[in-house]
Amino acid sequence: MSTRISFATSTLTVISSLLALMTTGCSAEEQKSEIFLLPEGYQGTFYIVYNVPEGKRPTYEDGAPVYDIPEDGVLLTQADVTPSSVRSDKFFYESDDGLRESIDGRWTTSFDDTPEHRSDDQVYIFGEYLVEYGHSQDCRIYYSDFYVGTKSQALDQVGEFELFSEQGLGETPPEKVLEVCDEERN
Repeated sequence: MSTRISFATSTLTVISSLLALMTTGCSAEEQKSEIFLLPEGYQGTFYIVYNVPEGKRPTYEDGAPVYDIPEDGVLLTQADVTPSSVRSDKFFYESDDGLRESIDGRWTTSFDDTPEHRSDDQVYIFGEYLVEYGHSQDCRIYYSDFYVGTKSQALDQVGEFELFSEQGLGETPPEKVLEVCDEERN
């Protein structure tokens, strides 16, 4: 009789553990998935700056946050930063009438300037770098940094710019971004 109880208890423990792992895995994946909408034909660097009080409020599709990147390539959002190394993010070009074209290519390593890479006309999302910018001792600004384009465009740095530059937000973070520092101090 004790063998049956021990077997039943062991089986129940294994099943419970598997269910817990599956449930945790699914919910973690749902939280990590994000949707990025780029203006149709956009090429170059784009940024998402997080926790900006006057930034765009996050919207969601099926539980996934949606980041609608503006024409200038810099999205200021009220959304919290979500660091992760394993994600199933989705990237799309979106036309003015709302039609989406999936950007399926992802490239996360460096590559050499070769004729083969130059002739590859697939559009890729290159990298994703979560940056912690220490503006001052008691203020941290978080942003994600991406590049979209072909390998040839990436090699030629088409549309590439730094966040804190004349083309980006300016040489130093603007007041609307620094407001996050004021809120951290209060």
